[in-house]
Amino acid sequence: QGQCRDRASSEQQNCANCQLTLPEDIVAGRMHNNVDTTELEVTGVCEKAYNCPAEDTSSICEHMYTEWFAKRETYETVHFHKGGRRAEKNEGKSPKPGRDKGFCHGTGKESYQKLLPDKTTDPTPKKKEPEPMDTSFSCPNTCEPGQYLTPDCVCSSDECDACPEGTRCQPKKDGQPPMCIDCNCGFCDYDGNACCSMNARGNNCKSNTNKKECIMQNAYFPGWAGTGNVCSGVEVSATATPNGCGCQPSEATPCTYDRSLQNEEDKCFVTRAHELLTSSHDSMSPQAVTVASNCRDCLVASCGEHCPGAGGVGQADVHAMQKCLGQTIGKKKDACRQACAASCNHANLS
Repeated sequence: QGQCRDRASSEQQNCANCQLTLPEDIVAGRMHNNVDTTELEVTGVCEKAYNCPAEDTSSICEHMYTEWFAKRETYETVHFHKGGRRAEKNEGKSPKPGRDKGFCHGTGKESYQKLLPDKTTDPTPKKKEPEPMDTSFSCPNTCEPGQYLTPDCVCSSDECDACPEGTRCQPKKDGQPPMCIDCNCGFCDYDGNACCSMNARGNNCKSNTNKKECIMQNAYFPGWAGTGNVCSGVEVSATATPNGCGCQPSEATPCTYDRSLQNEEDKCFVTRAHELLTSSHDSMSPQAVTVASNCRDCLVASCGEHCPGAGGVGQADVHAMQKCLGQTIGKKKDACRQACAASCNHANLS
């Protein structure tokens, strides 16, 4: 009837001593956040589990702590950190690892590892950006032919091991050299924003936007067909990169470049659908117009059967151009656009 909720009322109402109750017979219990002994005696028996209390003489409290930390571990494993990595991380510092699962570094509230850090004392880290590279760096050694120097000055037969953090790897293939291409370079949306950004896990890229232009099946990039975003596993088909956009693995020197040299036009070196429209050429540089013309000529020759308007003639806007190019999507038709990847790449213009 709500009359036996704490020690004071229990004594007044002649309630049973909960500390003598078997744990399996307890339906609910309350832990108090105030660690002052006097207050505990009035309002509750057990201290809050997240105050990381010392070993309690009450078996009931120890049982409640064990149950609480077990549920905390389950919640974190399911919703935050797969595999309960935080619990394992501090297991050696925990005074009672079997009870608190490693979530306490010691005793006391300040020793508890919270599910989410306090914003005032431990703010969530900002998105990681690639560190500036020392382009003057050199290794004391060189590698044998067919091997490449990694950023750690180790020789590897895998060219992708030589790519620095913040780049995508283009393996050596069909006469194209291996290239390490900055994640911010290559594919851009209509407004000139990079489709991709650095993946914190290493030398690969992840999607940087939800813009529909950056989804391959929307046919915004004339020389590239397929599905999914352009940031993972998509070959750029570059034989060179603009200043600040990448480097080429070598047996003699580590692959480095200066990101500060990137400029807005050069970094978007993959031709976009709107650039095929002659109505866009007045706002483009002469070099970009030349590449767009080469790309258009290739598409007309290669994809004219499937997309008669590939040259941009008669297309009213970029959406019409994308629709025209999108008509070539399909296992047999993809090849006609992919054959023009090298022609639709500003970086390859000598």
